[in-house]
Amino acid sequence: MLPRTQYELEQIRKQCRKMVIKRACISGGAAIIPLPGTDVAVDVVLLTELIQSVNKRFGLTKNQIDTYDAKTKMLIFNLIKKTGKTMVGKVITREVIIWIIKKTGNRIVLKQVLKYIPLLGQAATVAISISTMRYIGNSHISDCYRLVRGIILQKEGKRTMALLWHILFRFTWM
Repeated sequence: MLPRTQYELEQIRKQCRKMVIKRACISGGAAIIPLPGTDVAVDVVLLTELIQSVNKRFGLTKNQIDTYDAKTKMLIFNLIKKTGKTMVGKVITREVIIWIIKKTGNRIVLKQVLKYIPLLGQAATVAISISTMRYIGNSHISDCYRLVRGIILQKEGKRTMALLWHILFRFTWM
């Protein structure tokens, strides 16, 4: 369900940011494991689950969007098209995750190299892992937030115009 008010939207954003911090810490823990590729595999699973959870909290999963009325669907799809956001309102597929990994590819390569340097390299790997997960997660939260905020503002704007029209119409006929 889409949030109806700005207050609800803020609460959802706070909850999602907490989810991002938890997932980032798990990602950092996985980065310590000295086996090649384990941290990337963990990150893929974490990102897939995180993006789906954020979409669900904001009311933007494909299944949720399918249940909305036609006007709301059209509004959502127009805003997604205008902003060009690839992870909002879609089923998270392998292609989307590959796109995310390509977006942060330099960090992933650097993590794999630094992993084999004792202590300092491992600490840097953890820091890179945490910062990458937070960057991707918080970027997605911001995208969802802006999209839903636009929907709320447009709906409130229509309600305000309807109220003004009602008031004007009522007083002009008295």
